[in-house]
Amino acid sequence: MQMSVKRTQLVVTFAVVFLTLAPVRAERSFAREQSQPSADDWCRDGRDGGSRAEQYCEVRPVTIAAPSTLDVETSNGSIAVTGSSRNDVMIEARVVTRGDTQDEAKSLAKSVQILTDGGRVRADGPSSSGRRGWSVSFRIQAPTRQNTTASSSNGSVTLTALTGTLRGDTSNGSVHATDLSGDVRLTTSNGSMHVALSGTTWTGTGLEATTSNGSLQVEIPRDYSAHLTARTGNGSLNIDRPVTVSGRIGREIDSDLGKGGPTLRLRTSSGSLQIRES
Repeated sequence: MQMSVKRTQLVVTFAVVFLTLAPVRAERSFAREQSQPSADDWCRDGRDGGSRAEQYCEVRPVTIAAPSTLDVETSNGSIAVTGSSRNDVMIEARVVTRGDTQDEAKSLAKSVQILTDGGRVRADGPSSSGRRGWSVSFRIQAPTRQNTTASSSNGSVTLTALTGTLRGDTSNGSVHATDLSGDVRLTTSNGSMHVALSGTTWTGTGLEATTSNGSLQVEIPRDYSAHLTARTGNGSLNIDRPVTVSGRIGREIDSDLGKGGPTLRLRTSSGSLQIRES
């Protein structure tokens, strides 16, 4: 359904649904955060129950000095970065290997290296072939004010309680963002995205969240102030919080929330876009 409003404003105070076409360089022990699952639990979560190969898992702790930009990348695994009161960066790398036998899988793990030079966090290892292969996921505790880039080719990306220049990207997986501020850009090529805002306004340059093939859900507090632009190319646009809109309503909304402010730019190419009150 589309409506046209000329030189007037429509204040929506109820739920509204707009439908459109459908080797390790530095390593030392550290105290584990209480909220984090144990290494054994994390390894169990990472097991592929459908695989016929034997699997081996270990979690490696690495602590580095906080860099100007924390740059984390993995080819086949998840990344989770959480802001904390720490002054350094605590990294846990979950290394999962596969082989024809348990001994082969365990031996392969010795060839997988976690590299952290210059704040660039990467995994390096031998080529995979047949049942022989490996993957690495990262979960990280960093200072709250930490510029961060997190990129996965095949896995989820989660950013929580961070401020700065923040980039989260995955080619094939979901993106989760909670309590972020600064200059934030989040993208997924093939997966869903969930963004939860906090406070009363966006602090910093703004937010850009884009999905190419997946749904986007954004939770915004009731009394939040920002400038909102939301658009879907081929999907539904749903809003269930009060918002003032003017002009033509269809696949795109361009409006101030509250007193206005930095722009929240939300885009989906093929998927639903839901904005709801948190």
